[in-house]
Amino acid sequence: MGDFPSGFQYNPNNNYMYVRNFGSDDVSVLSSATITIGPAPNLPHGLKPIVFH
Repeated sequence: MGDFPSGFQYNPNNNYMYVRNFGSDDVSVLSSATITIGPAPNLPHGLKPIVFH
């Protein structure tokens, strides 16, 4: 998990939870089936992750 998690979105199609990390400007990907942290997606330089509810 990154610094200062500030939002999340669950995808029921793949059972992943996407967590926005405000402090580290990245996204953590969690598998809700296995409760493990997967590889973070590559974001273009300067792009800030956002979460829609």
